Amino acid sequence: MTEWWVPLVGLFGVLIGVGITEFRLRMERKDRYRIMTFEKRLQVHQELYRLCMEQAMLLNELHAKGLEASEKFLKSHDEIKEWLNHNCLYIDTRSWRAVINAFFAASIYGRDFAEQRQTIDKAYEYARSEFTKCLSSIAKGVGAKYLPETDKGD
Repeated sequence: MTEWWVPLVGLFGVLIGVGITEFRLRMERKDRYRIMTFEKRLQVHQELYRLCMEQAMLLNELHAKGLEASEKFLKSHDEIKEWLNHNCLYIDTRSWRAVINAFFAASIYGRDFAEQRQTIDKAYEYARSEFTKCLSSIAKGVGAKYLPETDKGD
């Protein structure tokens, strides 16, 4: 009768084993999800970088060529806004803010340019600096912190 505790120890060992296995499986699923998400985030950040670089070049073209380049600039601006609406949740917060600032600055420049205001050069310099910050933020924003191996401390 003194051996009644042996089955309890065995049951306890089985429960611990099941718990450890379940925990390990959850962590593996979480890591797989992070890797898949990282790949999508990398793709979105790369595309956003390309779009912002294109918009910055069109901004330069608009500044150099004048109204003949404005239609191309505005069309590109609208396409990027549409793209952002479909991909914004994959973009990190810092990059998102930088993109919004850059596109707001580009909109101000486009408006000032169309209205032939005296502030064109100042608006242009502001838009250029915002696009420079934007491109830097996007490059940093994709960050390796989303890979499972480096996310242990979060």
